[in-house]
Amino acid sequence: MTERGRDGAVRSSGVRVPVVGVVVVGVPPGGVDQQPVLCDVSGQTLVRRAMDCLVTSGRVDRLAVLFGETWRPDVAPGAILVVHDPAHPLVSGAWIDQVLDVLMDDPDLDGVVPVRPVTDTLKRVGPDGVVEGTADRGSFHVVGSPQAYRQAALVRPGVLGPDGTLPAGPGALAARVRSAGGVLRVVPALGEVIAVVDADDLILAEALLRA
Repeated sequence: MTERGRDGAVRSSGVRVPVVGVVVVGVPPGGVDQQPVLCDVSGQTLVRRAMDCLVTSGRVDRLAVLFGETWRPDVAPGAILVVHDPAHPLVSGAWIDQVLDVLMDDPDLDGVVPVRPVTDTLKRVGPDGVVEGTADRGSFHVVGSPQAYRQAALVRPGVLGPDGTLPAGPGALAARVRSAGGVLRVVPALGEVIAVVDADDLILAEALLRA
C-alpha cells in the first residue's frame, strides 16, 4: 500500500520512500556549448526550467543535474528516481505527480515511461538514399519525459554499463531497463509536450511558453 503524506512525500506501508529528481543533459559531439537546452528561452534556460519543474512538484527530496553521455544512479537503495530530460520544456509538476503515482501504485512495476504515438509518415530509405517503402507507424511511439524508475531496476545486471553508468537519452534508458527484464508501463504523454533538439525547436518552445 502506498500513500502520500501531508508533506507530499511518498510512503509505502508507512515507510517514507525517497524521491530523487535527476536532470540529465546529454553532451552533443560539438560540446556542451552546442546543447540547445542551455539556451535562454522565455527568461530561463531549459535546464533551469526542468529543475524548477521537479522542485515545484513537491515530490522530490533531492535534485541532481548531470552532464555527459552517461550518468551514475548513485542514490540510496529503495529510492525512486524521476529522470527528466530538459529538452521537454512544457512538462509540468502535475505531470510528474501522475508518473510517480502510477509507479507507486503498482509494486510490480520497475518504471513508468510516457509515450506518444507517431503521427508523421515514416519512410524506409535504403543506403543509396532511395525510398523503399512506407513503415506502419501504428506500432511506433515517441518516448517522452519525465520517466520514473525504482532504484533497484537501474542497478540490475544488464542495465548498468561496464563502467557503472546509464545512458543519457530517455529512449536508450527505457530500452536498456526493458532488455534486462524490467517491467515498464507506458502512459500517454501530454500532447503539447515538444522536444527541443535544434534552433527551430527553440523558436517554437519560446512561442509556446509565452502563449
